[in-house]
Amino acid sequence: MSTEKHNYQWDSTENALAFINFTVVKNKKCFDAQKIFLNTPCFVTEKYDGTNLAKDDLGVIYSRRFALGDDEQEFIKTSLKEVREADVSKLKSILIEAAGLDPNNIVKCIVYGEFICNAWYDYEKRGLIGKWKVFALQN
Repeated sequence: MSTEKHNYQWDSTENALAFINFTVVKNKKCFDAQKIFLNTPCFVTEKYDGTNLAKDDLGVIYSRRFALGDDEQEFIKTSLKEVREADVSKLKSILIEAAGLDPNNIVKCIVYGEFICNAWYDYEKRGLIGKWKVFALQN
């Protein structure tokens, strides 16, 4: 692992309960709870308890604070196979084409995900150990 820190750490994800509470309190006079909570499409994923890893379009893998070496095949005693196989460069190309962006304006593309390396809960039974569950993209 590199000993140089990088600047690509994922800051945080806003707590949904705090956001919802703030929105309801702020708009309580004109708030249509049925419309907001029952009729508005949303996307929800399971919150995994692993560790944050990121990968850029050049193939560099980042832990929370350091870049991993090209020769490293494990992180926290868990195989990096799925993360190493992820083609971030291809994803970047697909997104650029789909969004009609100028590729020259995208300097770096980084994909963030939760790396499942803890044998807690039922992760082992569900075959999740070593999986990389992507949750964000940044350029």
